[in-house]
Amino acid sequence: MLFSTMVVKAQVDASQMDKDLEIAENILSTLIQQSYQVQHFKVISNDRDIEGSYVKDYGVVFEVKNSMNLLLYDSDNPKVIVRKEGVGNGNVVTEDVVEIPEITNIFKTFLADYGDLIHQLSADDHIMIKTGGQNNSRLFKGMAKVQGASENYIVEVKKGDLDAYNSGSIDRETLMERIHVKESIVDLSQEPQLEVFASMLHRLYRTDISNTYYMANAPGYDRTVDYGVKYYVKFYSSQINHDDTHNIPTINKKNLPPSERNKIVNDMYPEFLMGMKQNLLDYGHVLKNLDEDEMLILEIELTACEDCDMPSKIELSMKKSVLDQYRKDEVSESAALDAIHVKVLRD
Repeated sequence: MLFSTMVVKAQVDASQMDKDLEIAENILSTLIQQSYQVQHFKVISNDRDIEGSYVKDYGVVFEVKNSMNLLLYDSDNPKVIVRKEGVGNGNVVTEDVVEIPEITNIFKTFLADYGDLIHQLSADDHIMIKTGGQNNSRLFKGMAKVQGASENYIVEVKKGDLDAYNSGSIDRETLMERIHVKESIVDLSQEPQLEVFASMLHRLYRTDISNTYYMANAPGYDRTVDYGVKYYVKFYSSQINHDDTHNIPTINKKNLPPSERNKIVNDMYPEFLMGMKQNLLDYGHVLKNLDEDEMLILEIELTACEDCDMPSKIELSMKKSVLDQYRKDEVSESAALDAIHVKVLRD
């Protein structure tokens, strides 16, 4: 059986949105590559270094990840020393000082020139580009003001401003002024509830409590000011034995052949999904520092299940305001559960 009925449908055509995001990711990657290929300074990247995602109730978010090895720097001195080996007879090492482009200008150009390629967004939706991702973007240098801070660089615009520019209602200079650039530096010591919630999730999904899938480790997370927090969660379902049989510890089943294991794991998915949504309602209120318009997002990598109908990766997202309203009995449990958006992610 298929589980599409378990997913709260977005107000957009998911297939078309994925196509738009794939194209936009490619354009943004190309702009960065072209801008950074200065003399011998190279950007190392792969297909998933830039990931775009539609987030219901917010808009589109592009994450430019640490693995691109970009350099954020003091904008008054945008230069880097490049060492070149093998010059001349192969034994000479020289150094060049080359100017490199400021990454935020590349992001602004992308939004101004190509943001309208992302269709289906409303005028109030945002398009945001942020550096970092999981592990608090610690590879992006020169930004931390606080020891142990979560650091991101954010460039964002509202779709309505892009529409105004494309219709001729505002000029490019005005559009550029409306594209906001900011650092998101969060002192994690001042937001202990972020770690508390990660620990709570881990405890809820250890093998002695969970009756579906389980976690081996507490999830990582990425806190972004004025946007919210995203947790990165990995789930497992079984342990493999030397004879290729499986044990499922959460239901105390042992020595299962792969086909039987897969059927059990596949059938667990609806119960797991409903349980995760319920846990968000029951425990998400500990994230007291989130503003009501900020998002709580879980990016969930599900247990491997070959030839199963269940997805391999999903994302759950909701506004903090839903949690607040639920806690105050301003919305029913069923309405709050329906407000948690579930999306199958691209592999």
